[in-house]
Amino acid sequence: MIIRITGTFLLLLAIGGSAYAEKMRIAIMDFQAKDVSASTANTVSELIRTEIINTGKYIVVERSQMGEVLKEQGLMQAGCTDISCAVEVGKLLSAKKILIGNLMKLGTTIIINGRIVDVEKGVAEFGEQQNVKSEDELINAVVIFTRNLTRRIAGMETSGGSATEKRTKPGTSGLIQNESPDFFVSVYGSYLMPQGKFSDVAEPGYGGGLSAGFRNLFFTNSVVSINTGYYMLKPAQDWIDSVKVIQASAHVGYTILSGGWFIVTPSLGFGYLVHMISHDPLAKYAGGSYSFTSDIYYDPMAAARLELGIVFSSNVQLVLSPSYIYFFEKSGRYGIIGGDAGIRFSF
Repeated sequence: MIIRITGTFLLLLAIGGSAYAEKMRIAIMDFQAKDVSASTANTVSELIRTEIINTGKYIVVERSQMGEVLKEQGLMQAGCTDISCAVEVGKLLSAKKILIGNLMKLGTTIIINGRIVDVEKGVAEFGEQQNVKSEDELINAVVIFTRNLTRRIAGMETSGGSATEKRTKPGTSGLIQNESPDFFVSVYGSYLMPQGKFSDVAEPGYGGGLSAGFRNLFFTNSVVSINTGYYMLKPAQDWIDSVKVIQASAHVGYTILSGGWFIVTPSLGFGYLVHMISHDPLAKYAGGSYSFTSDIYYDPMAAARLELGIVFSSNVQLVLSPSYIYFFEKSGRYGIIGGDAGIRFSF
């Protein structure tokens, strides 16, 4: 029994150790400040470290550990900006890759400029750049900078050394500057408020749904998605037993930037609402109860929504989405005001 438990423990330890060993070790040097404050450059460097850690795919050397090693060798982080110094530091830290760069200002544009150096080969493999118009936009720029950087590192690992990702388009400020499509999935809860004549049938209710789509599929910052949802509304009349709604729609939109960590995506969508209503069509009270039957209605719909996103990391956003749904039924046209709150994961 002891041998079996010990064997199982060793097996789990070996699996865990091998999984940990598979993660690439990366060091991020403090970015050199050029016409910006040193504290701003150091903050950007620290944010990049945090973003790379949050991917869960890399082991990031802590800044304090780098400081101790560099101090022993008589080196300074801010002064180590060339490839030869980066390679030397990378070897001392047992890092496979090292990021060096600078935060600089050119006119009114602030530029995050970095290069990934392969420590073993002693060469700069590729560079990455993000441009913003103010320091308020730096947080979001760091998110995009890191996402592009880690994707290109992953691309080089899987393709045997040649970067397959498209380069970021420099020179414009915005949320999504890379031109390659990003796939995302959202999970959300919803609150619906029937309007007009539909409020005679149903009162506000709750539900939830999923959406999946691509950003940058047609052009930079474009958004296309497929949305589905299931909702249970409160009956507005005694002769209605239940009102259930299924939504299926396709949306197109455009993402714009509104601050360094806040994004806005207006969109329009078209699809169908499926209403499943259990009711008494004759609405006659007989024998102490109604005679309920179930009917299903398939109604075309159009929707306008405004997604308000709060960026937590390069892969996670909190999304709040007020919306208005306009659907068409044989007896007329009806409206629903909705509100969604959920989490979006980007891949």
